[in-house]
Amino acid sequence: MDDLLKNHGPDLLVLVETKVPLSSMNDFFKKRGFNASSFSDPIGRAGGIWVLWDSRKVTVSAVEVTNQVIHATISRADFDDWIFSAVYGSTNPTARDLMWYDLQERASNDDKLWMLAGDFNDHAESSEKRCF
Repeated sequence: MDDLLKNHGPDLLVLVETKVPLSSMNDFFKKRGFNASSFSDPIGRAGGIWVLWDSRKVTVSAVEVTNQVIHATISRADFDDWIFSAVYGSTNPTARDLMWYDLQERASNDDKLWMLAGDFNDHAESSEKRCF
């Protein structure tokens, strides 16, 4: 992680499927310049979404935080505001379907630029799934 942060110098970092609460790693990220966060801690050892940023360089305003998605407005000097959605889709098909419905509703009701990224836990075929 240190090498990635040093080589790329991101102002915003998103981690999904963390499997641990942010409190266990908060000092690590603060020492690396990420002084603000929005997060959804895992349930047991499943899931977890962390959105971390350097508030001196970018403003992130969480609009909605659930165990599957963090929707946030990203603001930065000299750029138009845009929406970012960090996704960790549930392995439960019913819960995941609700997430997809929410994403479709957002897509049809917002005209800002929008980026979605993460782990959607959605497979076209069962052969794409692997368990270790």
